[in-house]
Amino acid sequence: MCLGSVIGPGSCQFHAPTSGVLLTPSLSFNLLHNAQFSFGLFAQGTARFGVQVGKFSLPRLDVFATGTQLGLHLTPWLGFENRVYVGFGARSSTGRQNGAVSSTTLLVLEAQRWVLPLRAGVKIGIFFEGDLRQRTDEIYDAAYTAGYPPRTDRIRSLRFGTVVLPYVTATDHVAIEGGYIQKQFGYDAEATVFLYTGLRAAW
Repeated sequence: MCLGSVIGPGSCQFHAPTSGVLLTPSLSFNLLHNAQFSFGLFAQGTARFGVQVGKFSLPRLDVFATGTQLGLHLTPWLGFENRVYVGFGARSSTGRQNGAVSSTTLLVLEAQRWVLPLRAGVKIGIFFEGDLRQRTDEIYDAAYTAGYPPRTDRIRSLRFGTVVLPYVTATDHVAIEGGYIQKQFGYDAEATVFLYTGLRAAW
């Protein structure tokens, strides 16, 4: 059964394409910090505009999230970073998204001087993400779950992927960065490719 839109023989579109905005301010601070080592905590929230929370495929969406961050300077051009993230999901009148825990491990390659007289680098690594709880989706169940209704299937994701994060420092405290995250494998993988740009500041 297709409770969405039939777009071809045997093809059911759960939700029509939409556009929205996720605004995610973040605050972090270091508990330990010196020239070679840093360890700290962060907290962030996400405000959503025009986003249908109940859609099956969405980027990571958490109203509130927190976690830890670790940084090591191994040499002037090589570093190591690890970030553990715990998100608490989202809920609205249109549905909800599961909370999740994730871990991102990165090698940092940095050139003190690039094409421009600015420091630039790239972070390359892997990530893991797993949902902390499960949910159901009526449109998904109607299309894929044998015996629906009354039988339903859980939606609970587990994902592994690769991360590439290039950046350029505008000043000693401000950097412009971009990101490419490719989810390589897992189950119930939602958004499989995630691209972003950002502005990072530290004092």
